[in-house]
Amino acid sequence: MVVSVAGRRVVAGAVLVLAAACSLDTDPLPTGLDVGAVLSEMTGALPLQAVLQLTDGTAAFHPASIDLSGCNYVAASQAFICSPIATTLDGLTSVHFTTTRSISFADLAGHVLASADAATVASVHVITTTTGTSEQPGISTKTFSRVEDLTLSGRTDGTHVIDGIAVATSKVEAAISLLNFTTADTTRFVNLTLATGTSVVPIAGTVTDDQTRIVTATNVASLTHVGLTFDGSTLMGMVRTKDGTSSSCKINLAAVALQTC
Repeated sequence: MVVSVAGRRVVAGAVLVLAAACSLDTDPLPTGLDVGAVLSEMTGALPLQAVLQLTDGTAAFHPASIDLSGCNYVAASQAFICSPIATTLDGLTSVHFTTTRSISFADLAGHVLASADAATVASVHVITTTTGTSEQPGISTKTFSRVEDLTLSGRTDGTHVIDGIAVATSKVEAAISLLNFTTADTTRFVNLTLATGTSVVPIAGTVTDDQTRIVTATNVASLTHVGLTFDGSTLMGMVRTKDGTSSSCKINLAAVALQTC
């Protein structure tokens, strides 16, 4: 499946790549659970977007739609493995990337479920891998990969919690060699708590992002750390440290697109 969207940038997710030799069972995804809505909740929260605005954007690419028709249960992995989705984003920058997901479900006791309904599933574990290229013709080409491993728990008690980690790498090759660089980026989500299944503003938890960028020509590294904290209000605390120099501020999540920090 190929999706083309002009100029759309959203939060990225993660992919698990399996050997072609794996045999697929015929069990479909749980029919009583809106898995698409769960995935949107896990990847669409404002904190994720805020982190992406501060990093190199590797995670800012995500399929325009979530196609779950190609997901089948693999007994050996105890997960539903979804067919890869190839996406092209058209605009001033041409982006081509492929996303694959592994989705598993567990009940309150932590038992992995081969099938379930909305009342049974207490947690959802999603591993998404994204690989691709971003090109500005005549200016630069970036190759990137990202693996995101997130778990959403608390589905049965109304308070959803996201925990997990994402690891990304990218390489930029520019027409001007001094602009060539590589990045390694790690994002951690700890106890990111949403009040309801439809909320995108956490009431608790932290998100941290650590990035190392190395200029190819000079081999000089730049280190950036970003920390986000949430306390139940609409104000998100942010601390940013770049090469030893720190700054902090509060961002109103009700108008995050209108602010800089």
